[in-house]
Amino acid sequence: MASHASICCDGCGNENLLGYRFKCLKCADYDLCRTCYDRKVVTMNHHWGHAMQCLLDEEAKRLHFAGEPMPVLCADSFTCPVCGIMGHSEVDLAKHVDEEHRDFCGLVICPLCVAVPSAHPDLLRNIWQHFRNLHRSTPSMLRDALLDNVGRYAREAGTEESAIVGPSSFWGPYCAHATAQPLAPLTSLAPLAQQVRFIDESSDEDDA
Repeated sequence: MASHASICCDGCGNENLLGYRFKCLKCADYDLCRTCYDRKVVTMNHHWGHAMQCLLDEEAKRLHFAGEPMPVLCADSFTCPVCGIMGHSEVDLAKHVDEEHRDFCGLVICPLCVAVPSAHPDLLRNIWQHFRNLHRSTPSMLRDALLDNVGRYAREAGTEESAIVGPSSFWGPYCAHATAQPLAPLTSLAPLAQQVRFIDESSDEDDA
């Protein structure tokens, strides 16, 4: 049965998340199962008002799309990590961040990057700059980059690429990039703050 591999619910401790996973976009590493999300469970430094991205495992995607071609990403819509507004497409989210959150410099996780299968992206210092640098390429470039990325994850996980790659018509001008890294086993019990790695997205590559 499909599940979110290596993901533990930080609300109830369930190590076998099936179907829906809710990823906090403001905490460094915080996930809830559907039951804990619906109950607004709060533990550690997580707040119930934090923006959350809903992610679907393969079984949930099959049920959700009911025989239609499945997208590569583990989501059918995206949540703004800054204000928490849900229901964006990739294109709409990029436009929303550009229009509403240019001056935001808090730490958040990119919902497009976290929706790449087996990805575990870091907190970002500047989500607007991140979108400018990494989520505004042409559809063909994004398609090739992400297909390569998903293929690498599939080979590492022993999964057939054809089982997780959707049709080319899914690709919009703003999809997840190919730099997210696969999940690694937990090797340290150091305090959470010591395990967080930050990415400085403050420089504009286009101005170089």
